[in-house]
Amino acid sequence: MNRIIRKLKKANKIMLLSNLIILLIFLSAIVLFSYSVIKLSGIETTIRYIVIGLLIILFIGLFILNYKFITKRKKTKIIISFVCILLISAILLVFTYLLNILYGSLDSLKEKEQVVYTSYLIK
Repeated sequence: MNRIIRKLKKANKIMLLSNLIILLIFLSAIVLFSYSVIKLSGIETTIRYIVIGLLIILFIGLFILNYKFITKRKKTKIIISFVCILLISAILLVFTYLLNILYGSLDSLKEKEQVVYTSYLIK
């Protein structure tokens, strides 16, 4: 643990801060997408949990990969990694938006339990 802290202290502070911000954006995109996928009940539960699990594994893998790139000072790989993370985050946020629109339209199609019949007399 001390070795990791020493390596992080020697690393570029701007890269560490930008890495933290980009990974927080990615994590928030994963959380929003997971919430939207969980709200849909028409998709099989196993598939939903597999997709969410794969996204979490991807986040952990990118976190470790960025740590290695930052401590070894490989700036081109860090920049490529940042661009890929931002692209994946944008795709997840677009899918989240589309799923919310889909869920809203499906929610409005639900039938009401009671039907009210009215009649109006026109004079």
